[in-house]
Amino acid sequence: MMPSSSTPAPRPGWVFDGGSGYYHNPASGVYFDQQRSLYHAGGRWLSHAEYTSMFSTSTTAPAHVVHP
Repeated sequence: MMPSSSTPAPRPGWVFDGGSGYYHNPASGVYFDQQRSLYHAGGRWLSHAEYTSMFSTSTTAPAHVVHP
């Protein structure tokens, strides 16, 4: 699945993976499903709130997570 013309351009760090149809952040290994607004991290799908809270306690991750 390719992004449609109405799909916003991904932000820096996120790359569209045509094989999966998801955006991928190579630095973190996280995938983002724009259709469902879910992140795939740690072997499961997470909402934005879950993903942000999961990484906001980490000292190496930003408190606000930006997706494409």
